[in-house]
Order: sequence, then C-alpha cells, then structure tokens
Amino acid sequence: MRFVRILLLLFLCLVFIWFTLKKAVIIKEVSCSNQFGSCSNIILEKIKSAEGKNVLDAKKIIKQDLEKEIIVANFTSRFRLPNKIVVYLVEKKPIIAIGDTVLHDQKFTLIDKEGLVLDKGEKGNLPILMSNKAFQIGEKIDDKTLFAAFLLQKLNQMYEVKMATVDNNQLESTLDGSVSVIFPLEGDQDFLIGSFNAIFSRLITQQQRSKIEVDMRFKNPVIR
Repeated sequence: MRFVRILLLLFLCLVFIWFTLKKAVIIKEVSCSNQFGSCSNIILEKIKSAEGKNVLDAKKIIKQDLEKEIIVANFTSRFRLPNKIVVYLVEKKPIIAIGDTVLHDQKFTLIDKEGLVLDKGEKGNLPILMSNKAFQIGEKIDDKTLFAAFLLQKLNQMYEVKMATVDNNQLESTLDGSVSVIFPLEGDQDFLIGSFNAIFSRLITQQQRSKIEVDMRFKNPVIR
C-alpha cells in the first residue's frame, strides 16, 4: 500500500513538473508540414504568431488559427524539447478550377471534392470548368455545378480534357479537337461516362475526322 502511494505521489510530481515546464518554456520555433511537403506561406504566417509564447499558449494559438482555415482538414501539434512545436496538417486538395465566363476574372475558384470553395488563385494543373456563376471562399457550390465538376474530372482522367463549360443545365466539352460532347447535369455519372467512352471509341476506330457532336442528354445518345 505504501509503495502504491509512493508511485502515485511520484506520478503527481511528474505531472506538476510537466505542466510547469509547459508554462515556463518559451517557444522559439514553430515548423509545419503537410501531406505534400511544406505548409503554404499563408499557413506558416499564421502559426508563426505562436513563437515567443509559452507552450500552452502557443498550442492554443495554433489550434485557434488552424481551426479557422478552410483549407485545413485536420492537424496535430507536438512540443519538442528544448523549445519547438511541430505541426503536421492535412490540407484539402482542389480538384477543379472554376473560371468566370461573365467577369473574365483572372483568378480561378478552387473547389475540393465536397464542392467547398477553398481559395481563389492560379489554376495550376487543374482542369478548368467555365461557369457564369460566382462563388465565395468558404461556401459550397450548387449541386449541378458540382455534378459538372465531377464529369470534367473524369473526362480529364480518361482523355486529358483541360476545359469544359457548364451552362443551360448542360456540360459541353471538346475531345481530340473534333468530337464535341454534351452531358446532362443529372443521372449516373459513371453510366454517362461509360456510354460516351463506348461511342467515342467507336468513332476513333472508324477514323472519323469531321466535326462530330455527341449529345448524351437523351436516353439514346444523339450523334450529329
């Protein structure tokens, strides 16, 4: 019994020392990495404000700042002796860049797989979905635009399509410079893409060179 009390007292002493250490140690460096490598400059600037604070306050500041960031899916922060906090986070990844057909804004609206607007900026290597709708950072795009975005993503993966336009409840794009395709903004995406792939493969086999339009909005696709 006496041995158990000694162990308990020792444990409480260690806990006291640990919390005292966290209040006494001043953080000199905060580092950050994500699943792609180093964190973006925007994230780094925010969490650097934790430097110069004690461990408890620094971790609190980091938590508050990162929880406000739309682009951050989740994160962890760990204290490392003698005076450093290491942050690892998972960033949401944009899948499509939406371009503005009305204002012709040079900045693209970047959305993730959930349809959440993550940022406005350069398109990078993302496929571009041209739209006459404007979206704000932090909001979700409408279901039809998201449906169009998923279709474009599949077209990009299969045929390296770089751009498509969504308008009048349809998605339009051009493949191989000669085949235009029109998709509806509802239905089974895999079925639509699979059906079009069968038609497109047949057209390629037949070595069609003239301009062709494939309209997938009908039960039986129309080829013009």
